[in-house]
Amino acid sequence: MHDKLFVQFYLQNVTGEVRVNGVPVFTVPEELGATDQTIPVNGLVIAGMNRVDLLLDIAGSPSASTRPREKRANKEAKAVIRVLRFPSNGPVFALPIPANIVAYREWLGDKDESDEAPRIVSLTFDAGAGFGGPWSWQSAPALVLDEPTLEEARVICDHVRSTIVRGKANELLALAEIRFREVGEAFGATSDAEDIAQLERWLAIYEREPERVLPIDPAQFDFRLVADDRILQPLNRDWSHPVRMLQAVTDQDDNPMGDMEIPYSLLLARIGGKLRIVR
Repeated sequence: MHDKLFVQFYLQNVTGEVRVNGVPVFTVPEELGATDQTIPVNGLVIAGMNRVDLLLDIAGSPSASTRPREKRANKEAKAVIRVLRFPSNGPVFALPIPANIVAYREWLGDKDESDEAPRIVSLTFDAGAGFGGPWSWQSAPALVLDEPTLEEARVICDHVRSTIVRGKANELLALAEIRFREVGEAFGATSDAEDIAQLERWLAIYEREPERVLPIDPAQFDFRLVADDRILQPLNRDWSHPVRMLQAVTDQDDNPMGDMEIPYSLLLARIGGKLRIVR
């Protein structure tokens, strides 16, 4: 089993998006006082050299967010990005020691004199030979956002939502077979039986309460291409995901605290001539 790899980042007074090998893993589209996240990334790490990009000062909808525009850096803005590595059979620490940090970059707005946004802070790291993959999306052909491709992606979103509403684990497993298989390989899934049982329990919630699966609004779609155009990411204009559910939240005493919106994120690539869910 491979080591556990994470991307840890901190944003202060700046919008941003983290990408691993071109694939978005977390986006902060609105400027907040501070954002601190640690994201597991084994499923996107490839054998050998890997690249992590932090796109700063993004603005607008997903499809427009990386278009160049004039903007000076906020002198109070700050960003930090780390790649962390932990042994597969060991603990993961929120505050890693230097031995766990395999790559690090810091960006300070008061040191940046550029006039154009978004700004890209990048780092690379060597995962080692045979670490991950090869993944299906690595060799997928470049896509074009023409109407047939967009319609194919819309149909997949509708189909995924339908399977969740109807609680059809077998259908969802078939739709996302590549993702389940490759992510299971990347993270060392315990067993197919346990994973399927967990999926069935999760889907049973929405089968009982289908109103918790939010409707898809095609008018809000704002799909974009990432990872050198090999991957299509379905998003809405407000950066939400087309397929979303409401999950009940309780306090430590199991008292209801309302609902939290959770996404069913999708990354699509053309495999065998068809768009498939790869992550």
